[in-house]
Amino acid sequence: MMLRAASKDDLQQLKELWNICFHDSPVFQNWFFQYRVIPEWSFVWEEDGMIQSCLHTYPYLVNIRGKEIPAAMICGVCTHPDYRKQGLMGRVFRFAMRQLYQKNRLVAPLTPVTPGLYDSFGAFVVSDAAYLTFTNKISAEKIDLSITPIRNVEKLYPIYQVFSKKYNGIILRTPDDFSLKMEDYQQDRGKIIGSISSSSYCVYYETADAVDVPEFVALNQEGTDQLLLALEKISCDRKIVVKVPPATITHCANWDKKRIAKSVMAPIHIPMLLKQLELSFSFLVEIRDDIIAENNGVWDCNGNRQNYKPAFSISSGHFLQLLLGYLSFEEAMPLLELYDTKIAEEAKAVFSDKEKDFCYIIDEY
Repeated sequence: MMLRAASKDDLQQLKELWNICFHDSPVFQNWFFQYRVIPEWSFVWEEDGMIQSCLHTYPYLVNIRGKEIPAAMICGVCTHPDYRKQGLMGRVFRFAMRQLYQKNRLVAPLTPVTPGLYDSFGAFVVSDAAYLTFTNKISAEKIDLSITPIRNVEKLYPIYQVFSKKYNGIILRTPDDFSLKMEDYQQDRGKIIGSISSSSYCVYYETADAVDVPEFVALNQEGTDQLLLALEKISCDRKIVVKVPPATITHCANWDKKRIAKSVMAPIHIPMLLKQLELSFSFLVEIRDDIIAENNGVWDCNGNRQNYKPAFSISSGHFLQLLLGYLSFEEAMPLLELYDTKIAEEAKAVFSDKEKDFCYIIDEY
């Protein structure tokens, strides 16, 4: 029995486990294992020479409060059906977090099927998504003719670059990351439309019954509305489902909107995160963490350990929700122990209720 990082020799077993657990197309699987699987960033439970459970990660930078934060996105979490409900994934997850700490990653975002699955590991929701749906059979008019199929995807990168700086938790793709992501979509028959002039683009997939849009990026209201009108035209009366940032609004008729909790994030290195965020507050915070022991203790706003009494005590996962702005201080009150009521107003200003709409994560791997 062994917890360890994977190696190149494990790739065939990892592919076989993936095939058993997931139902992705061969095109996607080939792309994923070529471009997203880095053996030393994947972590496994092995017994008798068989990999029974695995968790893949990929290093990225994410935006948190305008800072570029070293992160590792978790994806492809899986356990062989014959070995489930034995606690293997919990062991792999804890081991992976320790390994990512050693690799100087500060946070680890992931998008599980059910966000609450990772609450017991201190990985709580930090990002909502809104889904716009269109099912009415009407013809779209007044479409901006500059919304066209995009062939030179590199021209869209500046749009994503500006867009990503607005949202906490989002991947700060490099130009290479962006091109690779667009290639991923297209490999699996994704199509891209957009307009440089209206600073907008989206990626969509077509089936016989629906048009699914996993990436929708617009820098202004006009771009949002014109993209949606273009999708109406493309749909030919099929249902359209568009994933968008939670605060997105549309002036187009006959679109419904539903907002849901979507992505979670695991804390890895709270002191270093505080140091890099360069926040300014006078109170001390006690962090509790049963996965990364080094996070435990009393910290100031610069990530320096202190020996004085803290203003409040909170788990590392809930503190991460505060840092990203997903929770305001008032919303976090039931989740913390407040020792000094005098700091409440200052804490409310630092961790306000104005940021939740600007927590958004597109990427899932």
